[in-house]
Amino acid sequence: MRKLLQDENGLSMFELIGAITIFGLASFLFSAILFSIFRASVLQGQQLELQQTANNLVAQMEGISKIENIYKDAGYRGKFNSDWSEAHIVKILAADKMSELLSIDQGDNPLYISDILDTSNQRASSYHVKDQNIKIKLIQQKNENEVTKTIYATPNYRDTFSIQTSGVILFYKEEIEFSDYYDSSAGLWALEQLLAENEASIVYSRKFVLTYRDDEKASGEVPGNGRW
Repeated sequence: MRKLLQDENGLSMFELIGAITIFGLASFLFSAILFSIFRASVLQGQQLELQQTANNLVAQMEGISKIENIYKDAGYRGKFNSDWSEAHIVKILAADKMSELLSIDQGDNPLYISDILDTSNQRASSYHVKDQNIKIKLIQQKNENEVTKTIYATPNYRDTFSIQTSGVILFYKEEIEFSDYYDSSAGLWALEQLLAENEASIVYSRKFVLTYRDDEKASGEVPGNGRW
């Protein structure tokens, strides 16, 4: 009696297992790619947020530096004032908007700044980022005119009436020992060393320079040797 062979369609058990394995690997690789794209998008979005916040901070500080007679009206009298290095036109406030942050204090999020003539802090503006683990720190340093450069990148000895403040805006995590990088007697910061040694904690940084006039020195009321 002739045996009839049945037509066997479909997948065997081994083929099914192989197909499932390949599908699983493909899904894993696809998920990894999607996660990488999502992570890159998040980091890019955060970087843009930090850059925009820094730009807004610099814009407000530049506006403060253009307030007419701000240095004179604040009662500052040239470099012969004992606290010249700490007499900044930009005021950095704590979260309560009542007290000022010291140079070596940790940053804050949000951070408030105003101008030195705003005695009630009514004009204070706040700057914050979404990630509450990130602190914002504004470092200011007054420079002598040997640091101020002409358009030819040479020391600007002829500009005897301007004051230059340079500094950096830091967005960082954890804590940084700012006192290790600040010479309070001279009012000078070791900024490059600070940035280099805390690279792992700093998420983003932005340098800035402000220039404004010392009107009392310009009018001859305060003496000076022309190099500050």
